[in-house]
Amino acid sequence: MSLFTNLLKLNPNQIPLEDFFTEIFTYLLKSDSDLLSKWIQDFNISNICFNDFFVSTQESFGALDTHFSGSRPDIFIELSNDVENELIFIECKIGSEEGQNQLQRYAEHLDSIKNINKKSLIYITRDFDVKDQDHIFKNCKDCTSLTFKQFRWNQIYQFLSVFNENISNILITETLEFMEENGLSGSNRFTSIDILTIANFPRVRRMMEETMSGAVIDKFISIVGGNKPQHSTALNQLKEQDRYVYFQIQKDKFDIVMGYSMNNSKIDSYPEVSLSINVSPNALERNEIMKVMKQIVSNSDKWSSFNLNETRNWAGIYQSKSIDYFLNQEDHIEAIQNYFLYLLEELEEIKATYPHLKWLV
Repeated sequence: MSLFTNLLKLNPNQIPLEDFFTEIFTYLLKSDSDLLSKWIQDFNISNICFNDFFVSTQESFGALDTHFSGSRPDIFIELSNDVENELIFIECKIGSEEGQNQLQRYAEHLDSIKNINKKSLIYITRDFDVKDQDHIFKNCKDCTSLTFKQFRWNQIYQFLSVFNENISNILITETLEFMEENGLSGSNRFTSIDILTIANFPRVRRMMEETMSGAVIDKFISIVGGNKPQHSTALNQLKEQDRYVYFQIQKDKFDIVMGYSMNNSKIDSYPEVSLSINVSPNALERNEIMKVMKQIVSNSDKWSSFNLNETRNWAGIYQSKSIDYFLNQEDHIEAIQNYFLYLLEELEEIKATYPHLKWLV
């Protein structure tokens, strides 16, 4: 396990993986001018011959803060020499997707900044997420000074691997290992396990559906309200968020999620069977909901939490077991169904204890 993974584990559920890795990548760029120059050259990001540079994360943009209201890009880079300068905004994604018109807003911010020769917007993702430059720049007045590029983290991984062959930097070595552990190294080849997964997915999907049907789905609906969840919704969740789940939003933007969460960071990782209560950053009574969540976690060692000290991210509490926990049972489907029913009983007790929350029913 890499040094960075161990450090992240020391502060579980407090620092989102995306933010944590952005800080690591930013530190590599700003601490090694040769690496920064090589990265800019190899990825054709800029042709400016710079003799000075500044690299920062979103936490400290200095005077540039005046250009932003709300969200800011993850990384800011300024390159300069005696005659020209360039601004580079970088938005980094690992599991999440682009926020609504997020890249468009960043492009407009860049466009509004004067006295800069060139401005670049870079979008780095783990997953396939093609963007349209024309759409991103549609509200910009001076597109001639703007450039948009997007890359995948596996490209960054390959670059760092080659760069590290010559210098053997321990920080880069640890970063590469961390990227491998968190599914950022990527691969363009199907493995034998991938082929088996494709061939067996229809059968596995039917088994997952069965564990969540019957008494389980009936009890889920009776507690959280709404209509019966559709299998197509669970498949969309699998596509978009690496989870096969049923969920129901309650009245004040907190939701109940039940099902399977996939961990794609390692090929031999087991899915988690879980139930979670999650609260949106936009919930009107977010503080009260999070207060309740903290009480639940402090009163019981069964529940774990994530982001309960955050203000801008989704937060919540959950119970889960790795699917290998059930493999020694004679009937896996029945064992997982019983676990879901147990989780729903726990949820029902929470609902009875805290009725003042805005439950749907």
